[in-house]
Amino acid sequence: MIYMRRTATRDTSIGGTRIAEGDKVVMYFGAANRDPDKFDDPDTLDLAREPNEHVAFGGGPHVCLGQHLARLEIDAILTEVLTRMEDLEIVAPPEWLASTFISGPKRMDVKFRPGARL
Repeated sequence: MIYMRRTATRDTSIGGTRIAEGDKVVMYFGAANRDPDKFDDPDTLDLAREPNEHVAFGGGPHVCLGQHLARLEIDAILTEVLTRMEDLEIVAPPEWLASTFISGPKRMDVKFRPGARL
């Protein structure tokens, strides 16, 4: 999911923008880790960025309950890909899923040389 829409239950303001009761408000998840008020050079991928208070799995009462399983799954798939798929190469431009609700590749053709199972 790339965004969440809610309806304001009372008059308020966010970042100086007035929001009236009943207004629709949209939050795009991808914007959270690219906030120029929080990060220097927010549009540059910096894996060593400090501090990096990543919000991909939410937080507080809105934290993703499946985050621990998701982290295990990510670790497992990356371990297999990086240790068993030697000479991994993308052979055609990836096709991106055309959606305003979820985001990700629809198709990504690759070639590789199978490695031994560890």
